[in-house]
Amino acid sequence: MSRLLVLSSGPGVPSTEFRVLPFAERLRGEGHTVVLRHSWPRLYTQKRWLGFRGSNLARRSLRRLDAALARLGRFDAVFVERQLFDDETTDVEARLRRAARRLVFDVDDAVHLGREGKFARLWGSADVVLAGNPLLMEAAAEHCGDVRFMPTVVDADRFAYREPPDRTPVVIGWMGTSSNLPGVAGLRPAIERVAAGRDVRLRIVSNRSPAWEEFRGWSLPVETLEWSRETETDAVAGFDVGLMPLPDTVWSRGKCGLKLIQYLSAGVASVASPAGVNKTIAAGGAALTAESTDEWADALARLVGSVEARREHARVGRRRVEEDYSLAAWYDRWKAAVFG
Repeated sequence: MSRLLVLSSGPGVPSTEFRVLPFAERLRGEGHTVVLRHSWPRLYTQKRWLGFRGSNLARRSLRRLDAALARLGRFDAVFVERQLFDDETTDVEARLRRAARRLVFDVDDAVHLGREGKFARLWGSADVVLAGNPLLMEAAAEHCGDVRFMPTVVDADRFAYREPPDRTPVVIGWMGTSSNLPGVAGLRPAIERVAAGRDVRLRIVSNRSPAWEEFRGWSLPVETLEWSRETETDAVAGFDVGLMPLPDTVWSRGKCGLKLIQYLSAGVASVASPAGVNKTIAAGGAALTAESTDEWADALARLVGSVEARREHARVGRRRVEEDYSLAAWYDRWKAAVFG
């Protein structure tokens, strides 16, 4: 049996929750040893009582201990999710390189933008880079000779399919981190147009944020719920129509379409911006796509107004997830890439 050391961004971080934990759990189920070391504090965050400098010092000190563990632990591979620190440094990763038999980096966002020198060093030191979309593959391939496509996937048994019910009110839903809430707020004209004269409500599931204030005063009922790992599958199952707005920017083209994949796995008919990987995921009727306010209003009206339309797209979307974006479809390839 193999031994794997995993260095993650931290619990609750989407990349950890979907690109690390499901694979680690399945490895352990097969009898492999997985030592999971989360960043503390979580990457990109700080503890109030420690402050910015204290939080960075704590994170760096603990990661140095992880590098020592990599040297002493006789691991077959060391897996690094994204990066260890949100700065220009690579010294601890260099220690990992000296200690690791096989060093794997995973990337699911355009974290290299503005830090090309840092990621040239990180990816150049890797035995393999797992990249969540073609744009990230292209960036990593400039520095690493073994770059493999590894989409963000969901456990299709956990995000279980259910036939879209014929019910009212029809719930238009969105789930994601608060930094992306402005994109949902920008859909207000289209959503309010569709809701006029219909029994419709909007449900937002996110981490707590003052940005929720943006949803006060809408012409339809708006529910705001706090996200948790324990309740996220039930939250998605409560949607009738899913929203996946995404601006067409260099940064967003590095994203891997997680929300849309979650919706489709659970049988939620969805509308997405045709940006980045969204267009690929939505192809063939798996989801509707829209750019302008009129297009969003038309697509939402089609789904809100017809349970049969929701069911038609839900069935196609679920097949897309099972074949191309599920843990079952990618686990063996992930394991082969990590252990070589």
